[in-house]
Amino acid sequence: MMEASYDQHSLDLLRGYYDRIRSASPNFPIYKDTFQQLVLVSGEYALDATAQREGIHFDASILEWYASFCDWIQSKASADLVAVLPQSEAVKLELKDYFEQCPVAVRQHTSIPLLFQPSYDEILDSLRDVMSSRESVRIWTNLKGAEARAVIELLDAILDKLSAQDRLWRPCIDVTRKLCGKLKFFPASFSLPPGSVTMLSNRPLGSGGFADVYKGQRNGNEVALKVIRIQDRESSDARHAKMFTQEAVIWKRLQHPNIVPFHGVDVTLFPSQTTLVSDWMPRGRLVGEYLHRNPSANRLRLLLDVTEGLAYLHGLDIVHGDLKSMNILVDRQHVARISDFGLTYLNYQSQVVSRSAGVDIGTVRWSSPELIDPQQFGLDDTGPTRPSDIYALSMVMWEIFTGELPFAECARDATVINRILREERPVRPDAQTAPHLSGEIWSLMERCWEQDWKARPDAPMIVIAVQRMLEF
Repeated sequence: MMEASYDQHSLDLLRGYYDRIRSASPNFPIYKDTFQQLVLVSGEYALDATAQREGIHFDASILEWYASFCDWIQSKASADLVAVLPQSEAVKLELKDYFEQCPVAVRQHTSIPLLFQPSYDEILDSLRDVMSSRESVRIWTNLKGAEARAVIELLDAILDKLSAQDRLWRPCIDVTRKLCGKLKFFPASFSLPPGSVTMLSNRPLGSGGFADVYKGQRNGNEVALKVIRIQDRESSDARHAKMFTQEAVIWKRLQHPNIVPFHGVDVTLFPSQTTLVSDWMPRGRLVGEYLHRNPSANRLRLLLDVTEGLAYLHGLDIVHGDLKSMNILVDRQHVARISDFGLTYLNYQSQVVSRSAGVDIGTVRWSSPELIDPQQFGLDDTGPTRPSDIYALSMVMWEIFTGELPFAECARDATVINRILREERPVRPDAQTAPHLSGEIWSLMERCWEQDWKARPDAPMIVIAVQRMLEF
């Protein structure tokens, strides 16, 4: 007989709760393996208890736990996956409570071990379902406030564990980038500990299109501190803040010898402003500083550095969008590294990509003809692409081997645009003016700045070509 005598009504309730638990369990959205342990344990006890097997303890607290567990499962099983996934941490804590509160009699009645060890692997299948749905992605990218921040934190945690080769990586980083840009919000993991970064310069040591760069220190190492330059124009400041935030989202995920390493975000050094912290590149910008001070440097080797960095980005379906020598820095070991990811695009076949057309001020001399005037080439309005990055690389080659800006003889951007669209390119200088510019390099440049974007080589092909030149 059972250790406590309960009326048939209570036993019927117990069996009813379990039947509903079992019925709803296939639709439980996340942490399925962990959750299934409780379903099995609760089922074994409920079936034996309702059969009034001998030696089974049964009391009111057990019935209450079944009732609560049943209601909780049904609420989660009937919820929209798009709404449940961002609350995965809360769901995990609630599931943990049910593990811990599972009655002793239920635990001891089974040989099945109750191990609460949920992992992100248990929610990946559900996340893949969301990311494969155009409507689900649209809902997430339109979220605001706390709901949007919950999605950001979820995807950031997932990205920490995903390989960049996983097909889920690209849509996850794209949705994160869009939401962070819209909210001007960084995931918690981006924040560096308060006081861990100190200033070494009171004035900017470098400036870009919309940001200033100061020198700092972190963990005894010199770092670069990139801060938005306030312009007192609300629309410009908002756009720059969005680009700044999106730059950090991409930059954090890049790990390559030819990419400037990113540390994180500091929010204490500059009041009401965010600072992007990265490795300090002591030898400065590639052309204007490094090659000026090191005219005998191996320019082919430096070109290979840049090309390998670009090939790495393109392998991740990331288009740099602003490749020029000013955005290429040289580290202490004389290695060239690509920086400045504010105009990057994720260039993959997915419904989540949306890009704006046009050429930004300051990039015209490195802009491909189809980027300047897509319609002339039978294209819809588009943003930067891999081929447009390759065109920009050809102009970086020009800078490396001549020391001059592309179209340096043209004072106005409008003149440069007209020349590019008329298929005019920089004229090859004589050997005395550009002694490092070989016929092989010139031929490679010409292939990379082809007017027809489809005729340009891809980055891996250029890497191979430069490697072969270095061998001779």
